[in-house]
Amino acid sequence: MLTRVRSDSGFAYSAFTQWGADTQREDLFFAQAQIRAEKTVAGISLMRDVLGSMAKDPPVASDVKLAQDNEVNSFVFRFESASQIVGQQLAYALDGLPANWFDLYLRGIQAVTPAQVKDVTAKHLHPDKLVTVVVGKSSGFDKPLAELGEVTVLPVDGIKR
Repeated sequence: MLTRVRSDSGFAYSAFTQWGADTQREDLFFAQAQIRAEKTVAGISLMRDVLGSMAKDPPVASDVKLAQDNEVNSFVFRFESASQIVGQQLAYALDGLPANWFDLYLRGIQAVTPAQVKDVTAKHLHPDKLVTVVVGKSSGFDKPLAELGEVTVLPVDGIKR
C-alpha cells in the first residue's frame, strides 16, 4: 500500500494496512492513508485496486519477507522489561495458550508463503464491501465522493461530544 499509494503515485503522505487477530477471533482489517485533498478520489480508488489485486495475485516473496521481518522484529519492544515479560506470559496463560506460544507464533509468521497470503485475502478481503471514511473539505477533492459509491455526510458541527 505504501509503495503504490505514496511512493509510486505521490497521492499520500502515508499509507498502511492492518489486519489484527487475537486468540479467540479475527480482528478488523483496515487500510488508512493521509491523502492529498486534490487526489482524494484517485487515492481511494488506487487503494481499492491494490486490495483487489491481493485477492488475484500473490504478493512477491520480498514483500512477504518484509512483512514477516517487521512483525517478528516488532516483538523486541514487547519484552523490554521484566513486567512486560510477565504480563505477556500471563496474557498467554489467560488465553489458554501454551507457555511456548511466542516461539510457535514467530515460527508460524516466518512460515507464511505468498500463496497463503493470496488465499486468505481472496477469502476475506472484498474491496467492493469496504466502508470508506473520508475526513476533509469536499471542495478540495479531485472529484465528488459519490464516484466511489453512496455517501453519507456527517457535518463536524453535528457530531456530539
